[in-house]
Amino acid sequence: DSFINFLTCAASTVTMANSTAGLALGLLSIFNGFTSNAESMPVWLFWVQYLSPFYYAFSSAAIALLRGTEHEPVLESEFDIFASDLARNMLVLLAMFVAFRVCAFAV
Repeated sequence: DSFINFLTCAASTVTMANSTAGLALGLLSIFNGFTSNAESMPVWLFWVQYLSPFYYAFSSAAIALLRGTEHEPVLESEFDIFASDLARNMLVLLAMFVAFRVCAFAV
């Protein structure tokens, strides 16, 4: 929400805002940690997932749902998600929210 708000505030026209937001959402949703993870994407694109709020949201939801179950080792082996990352994920999402809101206000 904050990221799209920033993009639309930075755009000069409605058409540009729609195009930019659609492209950005599409790219960021591809690198969410579920549809593509470290093993399924090229090494030179691996860093993009760390820019995606979907990656942190997916990781947090997966940890919350599967922590303490027999499926927790699958998170660690298949998706490289660890229960200890939950606090980091929440802080990164909060920082993204605040940063993009401030940037949108400044534009």
